[in-house]
Amino acid sequence: MILYKILKRVINRIEKLYLRAVKAQGNLKAIATIHNIFEIDERNWHGLGQIQRSGLKLKKGYGSFAIKKELEIKRRHQK
Repeated sequence: MILYKILKRVINRIEKLYLRAVKAQGNLKAIATIHNIFEIDERNWHGLGQIQRSGLKLKKGYGSFAIKKELEIKRRHQK
């Protein structure tokens, strides 16, 4: 019973700290960065097929960071 009470206090403390640190609207700076770098795109989902507006892709100015292009180049050379 003592262990339960200790754990309950610790959990309550963690919940209070979490609520102080995390805001309901999220991390606005991170959200803005995501919107600046990515745009909404369609994606293929395993077992579901292609779903419109269900994924993100890099905007044109960030193409040099696309690992997808790097993987395509490697696949061509492996064949």
